[in-house]
Amino acid sequence: MRLSEAQRAALSELNDICRNRNTEAVIIGAVAFQAFYPNRDRYTRDIDLAVALDFEDFNLMQAELSQRGWKQEQRREHRWHSPGGEVLDIIPAGMQLRQAGQITWPGSDMVMSLVGFEHVFKSAIDMPALGTDSKVVPPVVLALLKVVAFMDDPQGREKDLSDIRELLTLYEADTDRVFSDEVFAAELGDVSLASAFLLGLDLKLLVSERERLLVEKFLGLISDEAKREFSAFVRAASLFSARDEDTARKQLAAFSAGFRWSHD
Repeated sequence: MRLSEAQRAALSELNDICRNRNTEAVIIGAVAFQAFYPNRDRYTRDIDLAVALDFEDFNLMQAELSQRGWKQEQRREHRWHSPGGEVLDIIPAGMQLRQAGQITWPGSDMVMSLVGFEHVFKSAIDMPALGTDSKVVPPVVLALLKVVAFMDDPQGREKDLSDIRELLTLYEADTDRVFSDEVFAAELGDVSLASAFLLGLDLKLLVSERERLLVEKFLGLISDEAKREFSAFVRAASLFSARDEDTARKQLAAFSAGFRWSHD
């Protein structure tokens, strides 16, 4: 996947502003997904980014964006339109905001969770194939952010389940790790479940205790077949052939096994 010329221009201008403020903007969301899995049909109109700034400095950055002709939406304060018409969702996530674990937007009082954002800046990597010098989050961090976003609003964020199911299907699928000793020891019964297991395994190594508890809560909610969230997870598969309860059940079991695997 390669960003359009207009998208690259918007990111270049944003990155210049960030560098002048000794910070960086890291791509999260669907564009990060596409960077690692370019062959999957995952259309998105906007680019999601996290900026390592607390509100005081972020306000100065917003003022500079406005001076440069960028337009901010009033009801969705994180959404900006570049002079070239590109849409960027920019989320401040400085140290103080990350420690608080959430952001409350001053105009709309909308609250966003920042749980997991500590990993955004620690784990961000270069992805030259995008045609920009912006860094992106790796898939394991993206999976955590998707879990956090979904748990923040399970009814309004069902789209995140689609990305989670894609990651459970694609994670490390083209690497030798699917034949690792841990995968064989897990006795998954089907090599296609290795991706879900490995994602759980790597996520466990990544998360803090607070994040671990949130992922456990997610697993408990999504695995309860009496709840609507399980049905939504079943429907979220991109392939029609995978939209059945048995496939979803096995993926969740493999993911859970990896997340609860003992590394001793």
